[in-house]
Amino acid sequence: MMIIKEIEFFPRGDKSRKAKRFEFDTSRNYIFSSYNGTGKSTLIRFILYGLCFDIPATRKVKFTDYVVTTTLDIDGKDVKIIRDSASIHIEDNTFVLPQDTHLIHSYLFGITNTNLLNNLLGTIYFDQEKGWTLLNRGTVIGKNKFHIEEFLQGLKGSDELLQLEATLEKKNQVLEKYKSMKAVALYKDKLTNTSGVIEVHQDIDKPSRRAELEKDKLGLLLEKEKLEKEISEYKDIIKGNESFLAWLERYRIHVKCECGQIVEVSKNTLEDYNDNEELNRLEIKRREIQLQDIKKKIAKIENEIAEDHEIHSQLFTPESIAELYDKRVVELPVETEIIEKSIGQLNKEKKELKEKINLESQKNNDWLIKLNQKILYYSKMLKVDGYIDTENPCVFTDIKSLSGAIYHKLVFSYRLSYNLILSEQMGYNLPLFIDSPSGREVESSAVKEMISILKRDFSAHQLFIASIHDFCEKDGKQIVMNGDAFEFADTAQLELDL
Repeated sequence: MMIIKEIEFFPRGDKSRKAKRFEFDTSRNYIFSSYNGTGKSTLIRFILYGLCFDIPATRKVKFTDYVVTTTLDIDGKDVKIIRDSASIHIEDNTFVLPQDTHLIHSYLFGITNTNLLNNLLGTIYFDQEKGWTLLNRGTVIGKNKFHIEEFLQGLKGSDELLQLEATLEKKNQVLEKYKSMKAVALYKDKLTNTSGVIEVHQDIDKPSRRAELEKDKLGLLLEKEKLEKEISEYKDIIKGNESFLAWLERYRIHVKCECGQIVEVSKNTLEDYNDNEELNRLEIKRREIQLQDIKKKIAKIENEIAEDHEIHSQLFTPESIAELYDKRVVELPVETEIIEKSIGQLNKEKKELKEKINLESQKNNDWLIKLNQKILYYSKMLKVDGYIDTENPCVFTDIKSLSGAIYHKLVFSYRLSYNLILSEQMGYNLPLFIDSPSGREVESSAVKEMISILKRDFSAHQLFIASIHDFCEKDGKQIVMNGDAFEFADTAQLELDL
């Protein structure tokens, strides 16, 4: 289980400024101010930014200008995350965003399924703007999306689904190649229609020896790897023999010969032991000599590659490279019409695969049944169940034409259900961040009912609720924002004042 204990931040490259620090309750945290513009939304986003999500800056605060330290309790152990823009430090490990995002969130949240990681933010965060328009597909915040189909695929996680997703990924990769080929084919058409015969400098058109040299180098590298493996195996044999013999001698193992004589086992009494060990060492030596010879050959080839590169780089100018590129493009066997047909076929196969994946993700999926039950439960509680498809609401409901108040309540019902279902699958209660639960058209009684649902059904979750309304009622921690959360005093001046 993960609990957010505190967050601390200060401007990058300015250690003279006193860091701002917020401590959090393990249950309910109410981020409050009676008026807007004091930093409530910014604080919630800062927490998510500290958890390594891709969170856009607010109008007043650019997150990448700050170093953020977030302290978590993960299964009873304190873990610090230090985020300095894209650089992340967790304990003794360093990560880089965005490429390590899944790895980080897998460690923090205990989730390994890629589809669940892709949709994680949508299950824990209501943005004050996008969050109250997102039902089952759409934008969470910034570039972060939520797709109910992916979420269901992640919940089910069957082997057949994984195979279908792998096939789809391969189709996408091939499709991207064909799109690139189409761009080249269109350029080729343009060249052949306008330029006629393309000529380039004779020396430039000469093929480089690099490809041939790289091929020779690869062969030598494979041979080098083979020899290194054999040397390692022989060394392991020698080490194993020595360890076994040491064991025999330590326990003074004796054997009885056919003649009846009892002999203690040692390297001197084992027949041909020393000869065999010497043979093993000779094999190692022979291969080490071969290895040195190969290393010399590799070094020679690398020098030839460098010389070849230097020669060709002197011949090439930006203009000559462009000319050579044009000539090569014209020689390519790419036809626009054939490529477009292939792209059309790939798009068709991709669409069919997506439909198959969506059907498979819903078939015999107990998590889908549970999710629909929760959605119906909360929508009935908020008296908006009449506006959704009661058979399979999480997938088929389309309610964009509904009024703001009804839509607001339905979004609340759906998003709470996503959090509860993922929490159930993970075996612990995920945190929940809610920014501005009171919409413009939502009556105060409905907002109070929503808060009461949170207090009742999410009592074991860590909640962060930002609002201009005071929902605290002494049942959690109130963090009052007065507009100076992101103003930093000079520590030297503070010492003078003291």
